[in-house]
Amino acid sequence: MNQHLFQTLYQQKQYGQLIVAFESPENSLRVDPLVTSLYLNALRHQGLVEKAQKGYERLYKTSSHLAFVVNGYGNLLIALNQFSQAISVFKNGLSRIGPQYEFYFNAARAMQRSSQFAQAQQYYTQALQLNPNAFEARVSIAECVASRGLLQQSYEIAAQLLPYAPQHPRLLQHTSMVCRRLHKYSDAVSLDKRRTQLYPQDLGAWRNLGGSLALADNAEEALSAYERALALAGPNSELHIELANWLWFSGDDHPFRYFKQAIVSQPQNLSFWLAFIHLLTKCNDWHQAREQFEQLQVYHKPTADILLLQSTIERECGNLAQALQCTEKAMSLQPKPHATALINEHSYNLLANGLYQQALQCAQLLIKREPKDQGWWNLYVTCLRKLDKSKAYNALCNYQQLVSITDWQADPDTINTLVKYLQNSHSGKRQPIGQSLQQGTQTLEELFDIPDQPVVNLKQHILSTIESHIASLARDANHPLLSRLPDTHDYFFTGSWSVRLHQNGYHKPHFHPAGWLSGVIYLGVPDAVDEDGQGWIEFGRPNITGLHDEPEYVVKPKVGRLILFPSYMWHGTRAFASDETRLTVAFDLIPASERQ
Repeated sequence: MNQHLFQTLYQQKQYGQLIVAFESPENSLRVDPLVTSLYLNALRHQGLVEKAQKGYERLYKTSSHLAFVVNGYGNLLIALNQFSQAISVFKNGLSRIGPQYEFYFNAARAMQRSSQFAQAQQYYTQALQLNPNAFEARVSIAECVASRGLLQQSYEIAAQLLPYAPQHPRLLQHTSMVCRRLHKYSDAVSLDKRRTQLYPQDLGAWRNLGGSLALADNAEEALSAYERALALAGPNSELHIELANWLWFSGDDHPFRYFKQAIVSQPQNLSFWLAFIHLLTKCNDWHQAREQFEQLQVYHKPTADILLLQSTIERECGNLAQALQCTEKAMSLQPKPHATALINEHSYNLLANGLYQQALQCAQLLIKREPKDQGWWNLYVTCLRKLDKSKAYNALCNYQQLVSITDWQADPDTINTLVKYLQNSHSGKRQPIGQSLQQGTQTLEELFDIPDQPVVNLKQHILSTIESHIASLARDANHPLLSRLPDTHDYFFTGSWSVRLHQNGYHKPHFHPAGWLSGVIYLGVPDAVDEDGQGWIEFGRPNITGLHDEPEYVVKPKVGRLILFPSYMWHGTRAFASDETRLTVAFDLIPASERQ
């Protein structure tokens, strides 16, 4: 045996044969770093990642001066989602061995995967300086630019690259997705169709085409594309979830029919059952959710995931003690540390059953795990209120200080143009699944990504008002909002959308876990707001079964009124009875410095 044999086997992707040859007693090259690295890479490709990692840890200690060891070990760490360790390995390679294209490129991959987009872009640029013809690095830069919210710039980069590689699958996918976010739906459809023609067996291509056609309001072709994707997908519950959400949103009479067919054909596939029943709970169809759950139990024994779903059904059907028993049993089945979703569900059951101190302990644990998740702070303030910890509660829910109410002094033509623009953006027949709004519709794509002037004007006004509000606040290191006040007025919108409510429409009390600061501006207001508080926004009323607290702070809507508030605060709206519509734009944002 010699190095050439192992290199040939690796190049031909004969990983199994390479492993057998390396582990053979006749192999005299077990201490050869190159042969060992090829063997460990083969283990990774065969799915034996734990064995590969242990081997690379030993090899790296003695051979970190060799570039192929650095790349092999670092790429394994990326495959294991250990991004910070991978970055450290590649940076050490740059320091010890010197500048190499692979070090910069692979470090950038790890940075991109861990959402460090600005730094990843810098490293891809460094890689290009060493290899100006590296096309993959240029595509990756376009992706990073888009992830930083610079969509038009990303689109321009991609448009420059496409003529040189019109068949490049990742570039086609990226450009299509950017077009969708810029509301260039016809361009997205064209790109996706090209991709399906080039790669007819590519599940992702058909799935993307279905989504683009749906956004372009071409329902018949969209459904055909989704059906083609389903035929390629096999047991893929994520695709079924996407299709069911779109069918529901578009007003289909039987939006879950494909899900039901999949379950009938594959009753042993637990992921299908769980995903389908979860959708039913998000639609508040508790009767059908329970029916499907009872059928699930015929095929599957209780697991922590099954008990988690049963807990939600029991609690929302009013069986509070049974719900608590479900999460207690799930915790006994799941090894510690318990999953975040389980702790959250258990805390809701504790609150529903009046066990407020235990719920508070769960909230504190979740905050320790994910201190920027506004859902855990929402849980925390809910517990504080029930425990009458008024000092701590008032610091977090000081509505007079933390809620900003201003009125946009725009001329009527500006408002009317914006209203007309937004009305044309509401193509759905139902509210999206799982959203707080009832009796209304919501736009799908990120509204503030659109470069059209009516939206740009609104965004500029909102950002200006945010700057004034944030400038009025004092930093507090222990506060979920005030501890994160930015040094510069630079923000990143994590979500932006328009809502149109119809007669009897309202928002259930909710919060925004992915935000930091949230807001809503009213652009169309029914006359009913002048009668008995109809349509007013409420703060402080929790939406947890078993809790019956009243709202603590209410605000009357008016055209042009912009309300800003911490994302963790409970908020919802009252229904209005008149045969009118209410039109708003809502959003969440974080300091831009937190968006890498």
